[in-house]
Amino acid sequence: MRRALGISEPNFGTLWAYMHVGDGVLDMARLIHPKGEPEFAFLADATLRGADVDAGAVVAAGRWAVALEVVDPRWTSYDFDWPDNTADGSSAAAYVLEDFHASPVPPESLRLTMESGVTARSGLGEAAMGSPAEAVAFLVRRLHLRQAALEPGMVVLTGGITAPIDLAAGLTVSVSSPELGSCAVRCV
Repeated sequence: MRRALGISEPNFGTLWAYMHVGDGVLDMARLIHPKGEPEFAFLADATLRGADVDAGAVVAAGRWAVALEVVDPRWTSYDFDWPDNTADGSSAAAYVLEDFHASPVPPESLRLTMESGVTARSGLGEAAMGSPAEAVAFLVRRLHLRQAALEPGMVVLTGGITAPIDLAAGLTVSVSSPELGSCAVRCV
């Protein structure tokens, strides 16, 4: 999404439990103008904290899954900047996850494809700040500045791997990785 909007600096928001679409059915009536972003998700199995956390420490401390983030900013024109997007919780509205697994390859080499029956897009993990593990390390370092840490059980969406697609009622969107499996959401 940052790339699509010309925003260079990463930001982050909170994933709340109510945002998880556990049944794979997304109620479009509660959304303004949603887009779907294929991402990798990280599940912390151990505490990650400190100013020196790097991608290697992240890989050793957790597992990975494919995810679809539903972004739905409050601005109908999609004309906003970094402070606006940060204040909007990074535009996060919902997310769908697959089961978490140890990655059989370095996270930057993970492959991901999103398909909607209308659009198909593919990319590599390196699209997320060079590596999804680096995206998590970035977050941990930012949390350290707030005297906080990434604790066991916390989930991080690591950033869009491809440009987002528009979501609309009637679409079923799947995200798949040959290394990690797949997830899907049906828009109703």
